[in-house]
Formats: sequence, structure tokens, C-alpha cells
Amino acid sequence: MRSKEDSEVITIKKAFLVTVDVFKKYLKNHIMEIIEADEKVKHAKLSEGVEQARTDKSLKFSAFSDKSYLHFGSIICALGARYKSYCSNVIRTLLVNPTQPIQKHYTFLLNLEEELLKMMIPDKKLSEVFDFGMDYAIGLEFRKNSSKL
Repeated sequence: MRSKEDSEVITIKKAFLVTVDVFKKYLKNHIMEIIEADEKVKHAKLSEGVEQARTDKSLKFSAFSDKSYLHFGSIICALGARYKSYCSNVIRTLLVNPTQPIQKHYTFLLNLEEELLKMMIPDKKLSEVFDFGMDYAIGLEFRKNSSKL
């Protein structure tokens, strides 16, 4: 959690770039093809494909999966790479034909995330950021319910 030296930042960026590259050039496209073809593919099969897609064998990928089939609702993709003892993680949520309530909830969460990121400044206590997030969510719920009165 401390500041990193320039060489450390470069190493972390290398791990991150490979992680993002595998997601963008392989996993996301492969999932879209599966959805469009309405195929039944197990998580383990996707995980094997990710392992094969990595191009730099000096990077160690985290690939955990189970024997369940990919479900075309909410798909959560989590990839991680370790390079010279530094790790990167990328997590993406893919929504397939989301319902209106799911779209509203997702939009709310994105807005909350943006507001929380604005609060995360040097010397700001995390407890203050947490309290702000709770007030933001409760305030939205209160306004929504009071408009029904």
C-alpha cells in the first residue's frame, strides 16, 4: 500500500497489460461468440482457453473455475497475472439482455462508484469515504420512497 518506485510501477504495468490484453483479445470475444451461437460451454473450458491465450509464459495466470455452464445473465470475468512477484487483477461484469430493474441497479452502482472515487483523495480517512457511500445510498432510497407519498 506504499508508494512504488518507477521500476516497480513498470513491472506492475506489464502484468496489468497482459491481463487486459487476454481479456480484450480473447475472453470477451470468446464469450460474445458463445452467446451469439447460444452454445453451452463450461467454466472450466473457458478457463483452459484463457490459459492457452496468454502469450508470455513468464507470467503466471490465476485460472479458477468449476464445472458449471456459462449462464447468459450476469457474467463476471476475473483475471489475474503475477509478474516478478507483482500482481494485477481485472474484473469485468458482462450483462446479457438485462431486465430494466437490473439496468437501474447497475447504473446506481456505477454512479456510486464514481462518487466514491471522487472522495478518495490523499489524507481522506476510509471511514469518511464509507460514511459518504452509505449516506449517498440511503439518501437515494429516501428520496425514491418519499416521492411515492
